[in-house]
Amino acid sequence: MSSSNPTSVGDERVIVGHRAYSRHSYAWILTGVSLVGYMFTTFDTIVFGASLPVLAKSFHMTTSGISLLVASIFFVGAVSGFVMGPLADHWGRKPVLQLILLTTGIFSGLTAFVSSIAMLTTVRIFSSLGINATSPANTLISEEAPPRIRGLLMGIVQAGFPLGSAIAGTLAAVLLPNWRPLFLIAFAPVLMVFIVLFFIRESPRFREVQRERKEGIHDNKEIHTNLAMVKKNAVAQILAPDLRRQTFIVNIFNFLAPAGVIVVATFLTLYVVTVQHFTITQAATLLAINNWVALVAQLIVGYLSDKMPPKWLLVIGAIVGSLGMILLLNPHAAFSTDILAMVIYGMFGNGVYGTIFRYTGESYPTRVRATGMFFAQADVDLMFVLLPLLASAMFLIGKPQVILYIATAAQIVAGLTMIAGKNIKPQAALEEVTQEI
Repeated sequence: MSSSNPTSVGDERVIVGHRAYSRHSYAWILTGVSLVGYMFTTFDTIVFGASLPVLAKSFHMTTSGISLLVASIFFVGAVSGFVMGPLADHWGRKPVLQLILLTTGIFSGLTAFVSSIAMLTTVRIFSSLGINATSPANTLISEEAPPRIRGLLMGIVQAGFPLGSAIAGTLAAVLLPNWRPLFLIAFAPVLMVFIVLFFIRESPRFREVQRERKEGIHDNKEIHTNLAMVKKNAVAQILAPDLRRQTFIVNIFNFLAPAGVIVVATFLTLYVVTVQHFTITQAATLLAINNWVALVAQLIVGYLSDKMPPKWLLVIGAIVGSLGMILLLNPHAAFSTDILAMVIYGMFGNGVYGTIFRYTGESYPTRVRATGMFFAQADVDLMFVLLPLLASAMFLIGKPQVILYIATAAQIVAGLTMIAGKNIKPQAALEEVTQEI
């Protein structure tokens, strides 16, 4: 059986260097490496957020200065995603993943040694590449995972966010206000570069598309890449008539659906302390509850996406998750109500991330799959730029609840938009879904 035919690799042995694995075992190795990589890049992002009050005091930064720094970081992350997606479809998923991990690890770790606002700004902007770490990893998994467990494996990887958040929050609680040791741990992605080098291979589907792009089609296989499209630039491909509708739906969903996640990550603590008058300990408890529920939810949703069309899990998760935002609206709510809000949002709003990138990967053929993945993540990053700035403005004018109304509306619109998305049946081979490699 030829390993050059990605539509018939169900029983092939996977060779990486001098090591041979079954396809099933290799898929789990790839998932484990991706999970740890995502956990470490998330750790850096959350530690930076938790350290902001101390950093602001150390470097005499104003509130507006902090807001601009955070917005700049996510904006650069978004722009880099729009650039690196097409690169991953041209150069390969593996080298782009290694580049992201290397750059993130170096500059995240260097945060421990900064001595000025200029140095802090520089290293944090370069470290923002780590925001995109899951995009090449998810692309690799979508192209390597056995169809019957593709959703579960991609759900496991997404659980790296709440897991990294929980670890970061725990260590921050122990070490802060001594922030420098926290960022020494953020060097860890550099080690992941070598793990990827020796234990992860380039996707056979990507290699096959590259071969057909260069050599043309010279065999009798039924399914090939679209040679007329693969030679165009990536943006032209995802906006071509065959992909345009799905591209708009996927990107609208990925832009709007994380609104609640961003509210919880950047706005919740300030809101429950200053508006609802709970203690900082209670606010931290709410964040912890949300993260641990999200961890479980993403695993469950990933598993369920192998049993039912993932589109409907996204619709349900986005719309039902909005109830969590609604419950927070009452400034006089009992603490138990806020706990319920975090459980609902963690299970449904955060839960969609157990399958959104699985759905994104299945929406595109191999020739432009990485571009679709990176663009989806860039949409999330753009919302991370806009929503915190809006939240700051709403606090300044004394109307913080407006941001909760915005997040609620965004979640509902995201869910309604996804109803029009492509209905992809679970456990289908990628070629069966896209009708090309």
